[in-house]
Amino acid sequence: MTRLRIRLSISRSLILLNTVLIVMTGLTVMFFSFTATKSSIHSVADNLLGEISKSVLTKTQAYLLPAERAARSVSWLLWNRRLDADTGLETLLDYYQEMLQNNAEFQAVYSGDTAGNLVMTRRMPDGSLSRRYVRRQADGVHITWKHSNIAYYSEFSDTVEPLDTAYDPRKRLWYKDAVEKKGLVWSEVYSFATDRQPGITCTIPHYDSTGTLLGVTAVDISVLDLSYYLGAMQVTEHSRLFITDATDRLVALQMRDPKEVDRLFRKKLDKAGYEVMKATDLGDPVLSAVVDAYHQRNDNMAAIRLVQRGGLLHALVSPLANDRGIDLHIGVIIPDNDIMGAVHRNNYIIIGFSLFMIMLAILLSLVLSRLIARPMHQLSADMKRIEKLDLGVSEAIPTIITEIHDMQGSFDGMKTGLQNFRRYVPADLVSQLVGQQQDALLGGVSRQLTILFSDIANFTSISEHLEPEVLVQDLCEYFNVISRAILVQRGTLDKYIGDSVMAFWGAPVEVDEHAYHACLAAVTAQDRLASLFRQWESKGKTRFATRIGIHTAEVVVGNMGYEERLNYTVIGDGVNLASRLEGLNKFYGTSTLVSHATQELVRDRFEFRRIDRVAVKGKTEGVDVFELLTLKGDIPVNLRKLMDVYENGLAAYFERDWKFALQHFNTVLKYRPGDGPSQVLAARCRRFMATSPLETWNLTWECHAK
Repeated sequence: MTRLRIRLSISRSLILLNTVLIVMTGLTVMFFSFTATKSSIHSVADNLLGEISKSVLTKTQAYLLPAERAARSVSWLLWNRRLDADTGLETLLDYYQEMLQNNAEFQAVYSGDTAGNLVMTRRMPDGSLSRRYVRRQADGVHITWKHSNIAYYSEFSDTVEPLDTAYDPRKRLWYKDAVEKKGLVWSEVYSFATDRQPGITCTIPHYDSTGTLLGVTAVDISVLDLSYYLGAMQVTEHSRLFITDATDRLVALQMRDPKEVDRLFRKKLDKAGYEVMKATDLGDPVLSAVVDAYHQRNDNMAAIRLVQRGGLLHALVSPLANDRGIDLHIGVIIPDNDIMGAVHRNNYIIIGFSLFMIMLAILLSLVLSRLIARPMHQLSADMKRIEKLDLGVSEAIPTIITEIHDMQGSFDGMKTGLQNFRRYVPADLVSQLVGQQQDALLGGVSRQLTILFSDIANFTSISEHLEPEVLVQDLCEYFNVISRAILVQRGTLDKYIGDSVMAFWGAPVEVDEHAYHACLAAVTAQDRLASLFRQWESKGKTRFATRIGIHTAEVVVGNMGYEERLNYTVIGDGVNLASRLEGLNKFYGTSTLVSHATQELVRDRFEFRRIDRVAVKGKTEGVDVFELLTLKGDIPVNLRKLMDVYENGLAAYFERDWKFALQHFNTVLKYRPGDGPSQVLAARCRRFMATSPLETWNLTWECHAK
């Protein structure tokens, strides 16, 4: 053994150790203080973003709700003949006019009937109200207006248009959507036909007492006012708010001046009005980055953090959707400096103060080391005497350090214990115990066995979130189920390795059809574990996911170990392959995988599907791998059909027909989106379609992961 030549006195060691520890502690405290503070601020930022988003969601819902109420009220009045679109037309329009007067966000209220006629009350750009009549007659479609402001007669005048090309409400999407859905429905954001202002339409069909369709009533809402509302909200000095629809088209952007409409989020057309455009087409890198990040996240409700030229940004995009066609996304963006500015200044103060305290602590450690060094030298000398079995009484050590005083007492107790031990256990007896022989004999024999490995998926992550007592209790329940399934099928439990179980069939007692019993144990265990996990979930407990690998091979079985510690187990290449098959479940998203050797023995008694030809880690020769599904005949008809489609795709894959194979795998994924083997092979086909593998490759996939 190489001995270190460097030696330090206890005084210098303590000074050096204390200095290093103090510096490391100070730096660690500063680091974690900064990190924790930053994390807390980020948490506050996330909460703030969430509250702001909720506020805007509530405002948006409140903004749209009156239109639904208005549409429903018209439908109810027409149903109960309180209003009559035929005989009381002006009364109906008077009611529409009252709606516009009481709801500033309404742009227009109108109704179209099944004959192609339409009546409308709409708000004009100056705030005045106009009425529009569309009547289909034999000589054409008559469009007439009644304006409160006569100046609009020049722009919106009476016309007669041909029947085949004139405006027909029945052909409009708002009419068709309401008839198709047979209930209240919202349109997507679009530009209104009359004034090209962006908005959305709430429509509802109305029927007579026999259920015959009479027509559709619609309420137009301009969404520009929502941008003004966002502009009035000043969350922080540089915060930004926006709203998009499901296709990322910009519905509203924080705006304080109507003149900002063109510059901020609408592009001017040749005609008057504005065209709704995508948020990513605005030329705003921050807005585009937030929208892109939102679509790339798995958790769409999580906060988004981006680094732009201006620094770190916090953002949150929240969905607003319902079953009536509303599908909007509310976005909030806040620069990090708006939140963390004061924190950064405080951190500089903390760092300066911490450095001062470190220097003071080093000075105090110099004094303390002197108080410890002297008695420690004496204790060291006492320890050397004990090493030589000199167990005489030691001289008392004068010290004010409680721990050193206690150490001396411990040394005295140890001496007494050693003295007593020498009386009860002579040295020659110790030598005899060490050389004692065991009855069991070391060694093993070669035999064909079926080996099973099981493991819990993501057990490390699960254990981190469970109390030790709960974890041990859950593992005991889990091991009880899987162990009983193995023992009932006459398996030998080899060992528990953490959360893993190793078992084999065929030794020490020979078992006929050991491959069948191993597979039946796996199917039984998975079924019973699924039932157990459902009970756990009903109690709010975390469920496990079990992965199993099974292989049949010639292995060595017997007593392994050394004379004083033996273990009856199996070793050999087949054991390694069974372990690798268990690990392959993670790659293919399966639960139970068996080798071709096992599947060949029991294929008439269980349902399998071939997964791949794989060369596991440490091997160059590939083996066919199969997924064990259930007992023969127990597979559902729909799943059987999907497995047939999968098998056809796999056959095409091994014939190097990547395109045809991909079509089959995509078909499986269409009806079973989470099918892991189809996902893996589909991705591989797409890769081979782009870059073909070598013709000499035998389609054995090398898996280097355990």
